[in-house]
Amino acid sequence: MAEAESITLQRVVTELEKAPDTGILLSELCKAVDQERKKVNGLLYALQDRGLAVKVRVAPPSWRSAHRPSGGELPLIGAPTAAVSPQHSEGRFLASLEGPLGGLQLTVLRDLEQAGGMVDTVKLWKTVCRTSASTVTKKEVNAALYALQERGLATKAQESPPRWNIASKGREHILNKGPNHVEVVGTSADVGISDKEAVEKAGAGSGHRREARRCVSELNEYAQKLGLPNPQYLQERDASVPAAKRIRVKIGARFFEPASGNEAAAANALSHIHSEAAVVPYDAFAHEEKYVQLDAMYTPAFFDKVGRLSEMRFHSLARDLPGGSECALGSNKVIAAFVLVRSDAAAGRADMEVVSVASGNRVVTGDALSCGGEVVNDCHAEILARRGFLRYCYRHLREDPTAPGALDEAIFTASGQLLPHVSVHLYVSKAPCGDSCTFFAGGSTPEQMPNSGGHAPLLGDHRYGRLSVKVEKGEGTVPNSHDTTEPTLDGVRAGERLRTASCSDKVMRWNVLGVQGALLSHLVAAPLYLSSVTIGRDFHPGHLARALCCRLEQSLISEQLPKGYRVHHPHIGVYTARSEEQRCVQTTKRKKSSEAALTWIVGDTVPEVLDGTTGRVRGQQANLMPFSVPLVAKRALFQEFIVSCNQRGLQESFKNLRYVEAKQQAAAPAFQQSKSLLFDHLDRQGLGKWIHKPAEVDDFKL
Repeated sequence: MAEAESITLQRVVTELEKAPDTGILLSELCKAVDQERKKVNGLLYALQDRGLAVKVRVAPPSWRSAHRPSGGELPLIGAPTAAVSPQHSEGRFLASLEGPLGGLQLTVLRDLEQAGGMVDTVKLWKTVCRTSASTVTKKEVNAALYALQERGLATKAQESPPRWNIASKGREHILNKGPNHVEVVGTSADVGISDKEAVEKAGAGSGHRREARRCVSELNEYAQKLGLPNPQYLQERDASVPAAKRIRVKIGARFFEPASGNEAAAANALSHIHSEAAVVPYDAFAHEEKYVQLDAMYTPAFFDKVGRLSEMRFHSLARDLPGGSECALGSNKVIAAFVLVRSDAAAGRADMEVVSVASGNRVVTGDALSCGGEVVNDCHAEILARRGFLRYCYRHLREDPTAPGALDEAIFTASGQLLPHVSVHLYVSKAPCGDSCTFFAGGSTPEQMPNSGGHAPLLGDHRYGRLSVKVEKGEGTVPNSHDTTEPTLDGVRAGERLRTASCSDKVMRWNVLGVQGALLSHLVAAPLYLSSVTIGRDFHPGHLARALCCRLEQSLISEQLPKGYRVHHPHIGVYTARSEEQRCVQTTKRKKSSEAALTWIVGDTVPEVLDGTTGRVRGQQANLMPFSVPLVAKRALFQEFIVSCNQRGLQESFKNLRYVEAKQQAAAPAFQQSKSLLFDHLDRQGLGKWIHKPAEVDDFKL
């Protein structure tokens, strides 16, 4: 190591040792050692990779030494090291950079060597993502490059754009070790705490001791909530005791301390996670393959891909949003998404795009109802995701077909017909509330699902198939009888609890009328039906199939419906990772979820966070836009419709109409006829009377 670089490292070490438990800000550290941020950052990540520095906080970044001057040991992030006295810590820091390479550094070094010349950072990062078969951020690759530069194994050949080359010492390292050599950092002597202590320490963050057998499932749950790859348990041999084997957890590009078994290794990882002030973000969604082979359509692999992309898209959006963690990590929060699949026969694959994502499980209270269309009355995830999908459709209907790339992204023909190679799919993280889950108390497994998304409905009980309603200030549903009276605005404001149709009933309605609704039916040529529904957990296939469509098949009626309308039966499948998560954590007591709801469609800069009990924008977004109307509220969607009509020269047809009048006039006659047949059928069969909101909430003008 060059003398100047060694001096810089010593100064960084000294400042880290002097830092308090809360750490030293990266900006202050750069000033103290008089070096640029990139150089200091590379050193810090190299030290962290060796287990010798701890990132105390992500934003703003703060660091400290892993070994406190008092001699006290704190959990480390990354590879383990033996306890070191303060007097020798500086030497240990310097010596560590001459030891074995960490896993990511070695991968980066090999890919530099394979490049055969200068390579820019972005291209190298993409190569590392492929060769490491895990999620790695560009920031981590950059840090690994600077760490390799400090060791004389790589050189920065160009500043802007940054380009790197492998040094002769780096090539020698690869030749000496061999192309497939894997270096293991640390041995059993380096662990520093016993397996029993590791399991106990893993519970420190939540105030109770976790049983060892639960650490593995909790770590799986942590990884899934953040959209990370599933934890891997890597076996290592102890150099000092050849017969001994150790297990090290790897999540993405990150390694944790080894232990003698999977449970203890998981406990070590949880210990480090709980000791951090914030979670290191991974943009796993950006690296996930977003397609399946055409011959895998409606197989378990297809449903898993729909579920995984939907969950990853949601968590990538929610994690960095103020208040977003409350949406993402709420213990009983429901996530829903609409996914477009574009089949490419020539390539033999189907490309997937998550176009609308939402979370939530609340309805507005009666005193929050608006007569101007400014609130979202139903903030359950499925409903918000569908309203987001309507926004997406309006946007596509207004696109210029002659614009560059428009044909590749189009989903409608010029006449408003959904293109034949495009299909619409729904993901929900748990069974929709209402009939699909009312009579079901336990978990389901993928083995219970019929092959290829088929239906095997449970019928025969007079209680099955009844309409149900969500009640304000609650999270469940109650049956809705056929003699239920329609709610009135003054009655609700006087104290009558507001009732809203359950999500099971609304999805059933979509499977007859289509997801497009009354207004959009004026602009599209045929109903937009769901090709598949993927469920994550808390479901039974028989109850689910009956609730979503099959309860109508006995007597309605496809032959009674107008041309183009039918009782549609989508493929139904399960996202197995969610189902497995349920089985792992089914003994955990669930807490009541937050009132926060999130909605986003592709093209939005940031998601919108709503308060599910008021139906309005909440938190910092409300402070920034105090008079804003939610983008999925009736008023906003009505505005989208009017703009789309104006573009098509239909402005006179809906000029000065109220919202309720526009719905009646815009809806195709076949849509209105189908809607009346459906509601009459439900009432005649004793399944209940469809519940509506007070008429006043639709009686507004723009």
